[in-house]
Amino acid sequence: MDDVAAVTALVAAGDLALHGEVGITADDLAADWSRPSFDLATASVIVTEHDQPVGYAEVFAGQAWVNVHPERSGAPIRAALVDWAERVAAARGAAKVGHTVSDADEAYIALLRGRGYHERWRSWIFRKPLDDPPHGRPAPAGVTLRRLRPGDERPLYELITTAFAEWPDREDPDSFEDWRAAYLERADADPDLIVVAEGADSRLVGVALCLIFGDEGWVQQLAVDRSHRGLGLGIALLHTAFEEFRRRGLATAGLSTDTRTGARDLYERVGMRVLRSYRRWSKPLGVPAP
Repeated sequence: MDDVAAVTALVAAGDLALHGEVGITADDLAADWSRPSFDLATASVIVTEHDQPVGYAEVFAGQAWVNVHPERSGAPIRAALVDWAERVAAARGAAKVGHTVSDADEAYIALLRGRGYHERWRSWIFRKPLDDPPHGRPAPAGVTLRRLRPGDERPLYELITTAFAEWPDREDPDSFEDWRAAYLERADADPDLIVVAEGADSRLVGVALCLIFGDEGWVQQLAVDRSHRGLGLGIALLHTAFEEFRRRGLATAGLSTDTRTGARDLYERVGMRVLRSYRRWSKPLGVPAP
């Protein structure tokens, strides 16, 4: 955990060079590293040059994350980290390994293509300015929107896991303990930024799980139970989150989604626009590169 600051700076330098803005905080990284099933000693690695970190990679649940400092000779370092990620994923019993890569990172994409990776899905980061006047959307009849309460944690996890399990090509969900560490117990978590929807039977039927990133409000997870879809609940949750962001003086709202969710139209209807696009590149393990 002593490496959090150095790795955050390394990843931030890459974000800045590629996109002109930083998309990570130390709290993000510390939360990921705090997941009980994530073993820093075997699932992560740092490359140093003259005692300075120049590369970082991790593997979790068959997904690899590879970063190289933009001022270093990235190609051989990245290739070595991709090799390492494949070995670790295979040793952990994964049938395939995937990398989610910005469309702007042409060198990374070329490396993966050359190693036999193929595209599985597309994803986007959306952003919405919060300078328009508030225009809240009421919850559907019989549904109450409120903030997170003690005791909501397990039902909330089950709601999100069940809703996300309906996506095609969905990986195995995080365990409750991993999800709680990554979302509810991170240092910057704020229960007042989690909007839950409670049905007439007191069952949780929707959630917008949010946090603050600089001057942006970020919707980490949005889920609606199948029984309450098509009623405007997703829009009501988003507008409630946006109003809280405005109240706190934030400039923008952001979130991420991908083609599996079918939710892009929903986000565009509430005024969000694509900021950046990504693709998930995947490769079956045990298949040699061309």
